[in-house]
Amino acid sequence: MLRIENCSKVYENGTIALENVNLTFESKGMVAIVGTSGCGKSTLINLLSANDMQTGGELFYNDIDYNEFGKEMLINEFGYIYQDFKLIDNLTVYQNILLGQELATTGIDYDYLIEIADELGITDILDHKVYSLSGGQMQRVAIARAIVRRPKVILIVIIPLMFTIS
Repeated sequence: MLRIENCSKVYENGTIALENVNLTFESKGMVAIVGTSGCGKSTLINLLSANDMQTGGELFYNDIDYNEFGKEMLINEFGYIYQDFKLIDNLTVYQNILLGQELATTGIDYDYLIEIADELGITDILDHKVYSLSGGQMQRVAIARAIVRRPKVILIVIIPLMFTIS
C-alpha cells in the first residue's frame, strides 16, 4: 500500500506543484491519476519513485516511511514506465530490457525476459537498436523493462490525448 499524507512540492522558483495532497493506494488494483498539463501528475510520480523529494508531508510504502528505506528497496519493489520511455537509443531492445533486470538485486532470469518479450510481441525485434523502432514498439520495450524484475508496484506516466475533431 502507498500512502501520501499532506504532501507538498514547491520548486526552487516558487512554483507550487503539489499542495497538501492526501492519497491512499491499496495493495491491489489499478489507479489512474488524470489531469491537465501542469497539474502535478509527473511531480507525484517523481516523488513516489524517489526521483525527487517532497517539501512537506510524508510518503509511506507498506507503512514504512520513505526516509527509512534505501534505493535498493525501491529498485526491487517498484517498476517505472515513463511517458518518454527513457530507453537507451544505441542499445538493442534486448539490452534495454536487460537493464531493468540488472538493476534488481535478484539474479537475471533470461527465460522470463524472453517470455515477457513474447507476451508483448517484441521477440522478433530483440536484436534491433531502439532508435529504429516505432513509438508503439518503444512503449512495449519500456513495459517489458519495467515488469521483467517482477515489481510489486508499477508506476506509469502517460499523456492522455483527448480532443474533438469537427
